Amino acid sequence: MRKTAYLYFGLAMLLAIPAAIRAQDNAAALAVQQAVLNQAKTKELREKLADASAAEQRNDITGAAKIYQESVALAQEIGSTGIEPLSHAAIGGLARTALVLARDAQSRQDYFEADTQVKRVLKADPKNPDAIAFKAENDDLIQQNRGKQADA
Repeated sequence: MRKTAYLYFGLAMLLAIPAAIRAQDNAAALAVQQAVLNQAKTKELREKLADASAAEQRNDITGAAKIYQESVALAQEIGSTGIEPLSHAAIGGLARTALVLARDAQSRQDYFEADTQVKRVLKADPKNPDAIAFKAENDDLIQQNRGKQADA
């Protein structure tokens, strides 16, 4: 009885070893695959930032804001694997362009659009002092004008 138990235990171990080795190979392959994917996404992020910067220089603020928003999302997908400067550039570009759009909307008394734009900034950078101050001012304007304009 004991010999049979040892025999079964030994056979189970022999069968488990190749599975463990395959799991290690799979983990290594997945890590390599993820690294390659992150490199490709980092290259795409650099290209998007260049496109956004070019749009901003052409004074296409709406287009630049859209591309910066996509860049922020892509940077978040990649994670913090050595792309901090790119991530900061994406967040800074989004803050710059979205706040221009927010100020423009506010000057047209479209306070709800201004709120939408500033929320985009605060989602990417919750501690942005310009966005925080703008949001407070815009919230006051929304309260002052409640009932004067249709809610969006």
